[in-house]
Amino acid sequence: MDMKTKIILLTILTPLLLLAQWSSDPYNPDLIGGGFNPIACSDGNDGIFLFVSGGSSLDLWGQHIDKYGNLLWGSGVVVYNNHWLQIPKECVGDGEGGVYVVWEDYRRSTYIPYHIDSTDVYIQHLDTNGNLSWDTSGVLLSTGWADADNPEIVKLKDSTVVISWADDRDLPNVSPSIYLQRMDRYCNKLWNDSGVFLFEAYGNPGYG
Repeated sequence: MDMKTKIILLTILTPLLLLAQWSSDPYNPDLIGGGFNPIACSDGNDGIFLFVSGGSSLDLWGQHIDKYGNLLWGSGVVVYNNHWLQIPKECVGDGEGGVYVVWEDYRRSTYIPYHIDSTDVYIQHLDTNGNLSWDTSGVLLSTGWADADNPEIVKLKDSTVVISWADDRDLPNVSPSIYLQRMDRYCNKLWNDSGVFLFEAYGNPGYG
């Protein structure tokens, strides 16, 4: 390889090496931060969105990591903080640099004595800079006092999202049921405000 070729290759490769932030040591992975219940989804540009339960009260935190391993949201953003647990369950990129995230939320447990595991399903949208697009408390999908959990989310071609979850509102007449909701980027619920009944789930619905 002649000197001219070497100079050209160094000119091309040096910026890439400087940008590469991922660890190449399988025994010494990158430390993104502390937390529990991590979930991740693609940002559509070879990077990921990451959400965890973190902090002293296990709040919901988010981070955007590009394909080079750079943390794009600084030390992370708080999606919701409360003295009860929030567990991220799924996220999906919005196709424009932002992300939707759904989680199980235990904040209502403070209002129901002797029943500390009451769960609701919430959703939030974050823009490309990590700003909360909707109400800072998140948007409640499971209305009423019944437990709801195991949410899942998918983005459609028109950039709306459909969320499913398991819901106990029909107990004790039937077993836990599966409900759906569709939302647009502007925080509008496009179907019935309390969700649309899909079917009854027999036994323990370990899916949303």
